[in-house]
Amino acid sequence: MEQNIEHPGADFLDLSRQEAEEIQAMQIILRMADAVTQHISQKKICKCIIDILIEDTDFENASILLYDTKKDCLRLTAAKGFSEILEIPHKQPYRMDLVFERDEGIAWKVFESHIPMFIENSAEESIPVKPGSKIHPCSLICLPLWCIGVLNLSSSTPRAFSPYKKHDLAILANVIGRLLQTTELHEKLNTSHLHLQQIVEAKTRELHHVKKELGDAIAYLESVIKNAPQGICLINPSDDMRHANPSFLSILGCTPDYIAGYSPEKLFQDKTDYANLSNLLLTGGLARLTDIDLLRPDGTTVPVDIFLHSLKNPKGENQGMLVVHDLTNQKIAMEKQIHIEKLRALGSMAGEIVHEFNNFLTTILGNAQLLAIGIKDQGALRKIRNIETAVNNGAFTVRRLQTFTDFCQKLEAKSQISNIIGVVTDVIDLTKPKWKDECEKNGIFINTKLKLQDTRPVSMHPSELREILTHLVFNSVDSMPEGGTITIRSYEKDSNVVLQIEDNGIGMSKDIKKRVFDPYFTTKDVSSSGLGLSVSLGLIAQAGGTISADSKEGEGTTFTISLPISGMQEVSEAPTVERSETQCLKILAVDDEKPIVDLLETMLEGLGHKIIGVTDGQQAMDYIDKEDFDLVITDLGMPVISGWDVAAKAKSKKTGLPVVLITGWGAEFESTDLTKTGVDALLNKPFKLDELRKIILEQCPKK
Repeated sequence: MEQNIEHPGADFLDLSRQEAEEIQAMQIILRMADAVTQHISQKKICKCIIDILIEDTDFENASILLYDTKKDCLRLTAAKGFSEILEIPHKQPYRMDLVFERDEGIAWKVFESHIPMFIENSAEESIPVKPGSKIHPCSLICLPLWCIGVLNLSSSTPRAFSPYKKHDLAILANVIGRLLQTTELHEKLNTSHLHLQQIVEAKTRELHHVKKELGDAIAYLESVIKNAPQGICLINPSDDMRHANPSFLSILGCTPDYIAGYSPEKLFQDKTDYANLSNLLLTGGLARLTDIDLLRPDGTTVPVDIFLHSLKNPKGENQGMLVVHDLTNQKIAMEKQIHIEKLRALGSMAGEIVHEFNNFLTTILGNAQLLAIGIKDQGALRKIRNIETAVNNGAFTVRRLQTFTDFCQKLEAKSQISNIIGVVTDVIDLTKPKWKDECEKNGIFINTKLKLQDTRPVSMHPSELREILTHLVFNSVDSMPEGGTITIRSYEKDSNVVLQIEDNGIGMSKDIKKRVFDPYFTTKDVSSSGLGLSVSLGLIAQAGGTISADSKEGEGTTFTISLPISGMQEVSEAPTVERSETQCLKILAVDDEKPIVDLLETMLEGLGHKIIGVTDGQQAMDYIDKEDFDLVITDLGMPVISGWDVAAKAKSKKTGLPVVLITGWGAEFESTDLTKTGVDALLNKPFKLDELRKIILEQCPKK
């Protein structure tokens, strides 16, 4: 049966009993809307609102308290009294530095409960005295301004407030709260300004010419509803929707037939939300719920703020008006801002740890390479090579941290490719102490199964792919507290290589699965940063690939990675430089970390050079003055005297000593000409023995 949507004009005719107070409220709203278009400062808008309330109402004093999130208090932002308009001499000035601490006075009760408070006579209902306040009212109205503050209206004499008055003031406070809460509605309010002006003028004429102007008033009213940016829907006494404006239909993505004759409950994803909204309406003339999900015909949801207004039809029956404000754009902007702030914080953290971390890696890698020279046992040698591989992976991660805050900068390693079988084999070997030794010591047994096809290489640096797979293996181990099996598969599909890491652990809930790639999100203890999967997602996306998670609680989890096949020919990760004999050189080695100096001494002496190692920049400057050297190797970041100072001193010698700068900040200088600073070559920490030998040969070729 076809549902008819009735004409809304008759509903508003019944509101004529409230015309005088409504016109006053509409005039105030109109002036406030006009003020918002002229002021962008919240403080100026508050002052303008207070001026309007004092001028257009019969209250003697008005003030706005806004919530200070940093100090957790309500702070007086704007205040004015009727005496200021009359320019009464010797009037008491307002204390504009007044602050209401948490749980202090009526203001905090109203702010936290969002329930207006009306005190008609302080003799019958006490009004707490604020120390330092110059105003001691006899009657007081305190209204919530959403979640940003409260509005106070007071008089020095007792006042009686009618239900209509309370209702209008509550609506007025809601409007003020929304105006102060967001500037996004500025253009919309400006657009609606002319319509509201027409309504006010039409309603004013209607007081004198009701019959004559009735048709025009209805037309204006319909125009406002039709062009309002918020969704508006009328509800008849039997709780059926029967009229909706275009914005309402657009927000819900539906046609009039979808809502006509149905209860609004149909639109709510959680049916109890509508019941709660209806119950709130019983306590007053306006009910609201914030951040509610409404259902669209296609099954998707839209986040909204929703209001339910009580109306009376000509028969005196209760009906309502549903107002919907779409929060989609606001949520997207908020989520984007949160994401940017998280990335900015992560970039700041990276800068603090890079220098020290590179020093640690340099010491580990150098000593591991020196240790490998004298070892014949292949098993022990393989373990040392695993240490070198892990250190190289760590060094590559540090280089990414150095460039993390520069989203346009490209890592030179992006041109390298990975052999899937080789990388997976490395990961199993590197993670074995975690999934085998550590677990079996605690009585937990975990098996690994490799089902790897011989695929072509993919366009991703091996260190990045090892980092991603290592994190996924560790996640699988953590998800199997009673043991289980980790299965790793690889195969080609279209122009991609697909990698799957599957476990039969505890799995993930729908909520966890939805957030699993969010930065800082973790289900582990405080020792986990919650960045592993977020970083993995970023690395895979940069390589042109995708990653997804499929999981069921109690059944396990499968992560699927798809990476594009590389068109490049595979190259070795770390080509070894052939040993070349060189003459014995006298070298000055400078670093404020003694383990680094000791490492350089051991490496360079092993290459047949004479070394003087120092950990103090001033001592290095003195050595350059009194002794002759063939080469200077200096750290960059040192207290008091930096590597730049040492390089300048070396170049001041007549012979112009060649200078090699060793630093953990090499990524910042790779595209910079350092010769102007006295530096001839750059050696990144952690460095390898072959890299050190090569750079010495380049700077001091055999004569």
